[in-house]
Amino acid sequence: GLHGRSRPGAVAMCAAVSAPPQALASLISPQSCSGRGGSVMEGATKERPMDAEGWKCAGNGAYRRQDWREATSCYSEALELCDPMSELALTCANNRAACYAQLKQHDKVIEDTTKVIEQQPANVKALLRRMVALDALGKPDKALEDAGAVLTMEPKNPHALRVVEARRKGLTHKANAAVPPAASVSRLCVFLFTEDRPLHCFACLKALQKHMQGASLHVYVFWQAAERCCFQSYQLLQSLPETARLAQGSVTWIDVGRGKLYLAFTRTLNRISVEGIPHVLLLSDSALFHTDVDVPRVSRVLDERREVFSVRLDLNPRVYFFPESQLLAVAPRLQEFSNDPKVLLWTRSYDKSKQAFESVPREAGWDAILDWTATVVRVQHMQHFLSALTPPLETMKQLDDKAADWLSRRQRMKVSEVTHRSACFDHPLLVSLEPSQFGSAASADKLFRWQLSTSLSIGGSAGPDRMGKLAEKIGWKVQELTQFFADADAKLTPTVPLDGLLEPERYRD
Repeated sequence: GLHGRSRPGAVAMCAAVSAPPQALASLISPQSCSGRGGSVMEGATKERPMDAEGWKCAGNGAYRRQDWREATSCYSEALELCDPMSELALTCANNRAACYAQLKQHDKVIEDTTKVIEQQPANVKALLRRMVALDALGKPDKALEDAGAVLTMEPKNPHALRVVEARRKGLTHKANAAVPPAASVSRLCVFLFTEDRPLHCFACLKALQKHMQGASLHVYVFWQAAERCCFQSYQLLQSLPETARLAQGSVTWIDVGRGKLYLAFTRTLNRISVEGIPHVLLLSDSALFHTDVDVPRVSRVLDERREVFSVRLDLNPRVYFFPESQLLAVAPRLQEFSNDPKVLLWTRSYDKSKQAFESVPREAGWDAILDWTATVVRVQHMQHFLSALTPPLETMKQLDDKAADWLSRRQRMKVSEVTHRSACFDHPLLVSLEPSQFGSAASADKLFRWQLSTSLSIGGSAGPDRMGKLAEKIGWKVQELTQFFADADAKLTPTVPLDGLLEPERYRD
């Protein structure tokens, strides 16, 4: 029916998605209430005017008669009489959006459904109505976001799938027309997680751009800052040319503070899914690549070996990961991938005797499954994880813990979804420096500002001129930039491994 958050099929669709009008009408009959049918003013007199609930029921009756304008008027009267944050108000706004959809007033559909979604992000009906309206107004990218949100909750929803498939065909056609087949480049999505560590984030991004080879990178930086100084540094990173864009790919910065992590993570994953990007690299800002990574090789493993759950870029079990004392007990049995001696497959160990609902230690060689260190997984597996995830979710530590629990339980009960094999390269690719070596968040941030001021040569007699040029380039005011670097002590002598952080290649051997 029109009311509430029932099955997603019950939605008023407009011309953007084709369906028989009579079939759609049967899907969107309003919730039954007293006084069904009849005229608008039935049951209302001058002595006893109708309340909000009465106007809603009158609107439902008008909708059943397909009198869209009268129904819209009734729902508007109800909205005037009730608390705008109440369940009744959200129901009336959603119902009125269904009427606007029938009248092809797409802007008003978007306005009403947006109010509903702000209070009820999981309201499938509102998401579908807004998706169709956006599509009809020629805004396919925004429509895709709503389609992705619907598919996270209802993977087989036909209306959302139709929009996604149409968009994918359009993207494929544009890509084929713009790029010759011989020049095609693999696409890899990167989720980089950083919290109060702008210095590490800066170093990680530079190493990532330098060493990820053979792919167009689409990097999404999920950042949050409790320290004010770190918040300002993240803002600067979003403006610096070297961390705001890529020569081949893109960088998108997403603030996930103040309880926005779950929603941002979900929307971004949905977006890359509908765009057809198959794999995502989950990356911590503590990971510093010192050796080139052959991205097409990573993708080939996941495409050709379905039994492989992930490719661990941070793991090299033959060299350093498993302590010698444990080699006989838990070292994974390795085998080469096909004829590629550079890639090894191994089986994760876990306690098969435990039931899915039982908490168990995390399996050997996988201390934190989505530890955000450097793991490439299929997007579909991340969607399985999200479908089992329940907000609130505010910190990256919570996200990591829930992901680890998800894998531990899922691999004991859904082998078809989570296989027990992983892959890694036969040689180390990165180094991870312990963040605590750089002191508190404020101390590390001061070091970051010192490093930038030194590398950009904004100190000394030439400082003001360089400061002005930098401010113009990044869109900041000179006063703001001067204040930002005020704490950068020109005489600072770092006592931490800063060179190793900024030049991880020295750890290669």
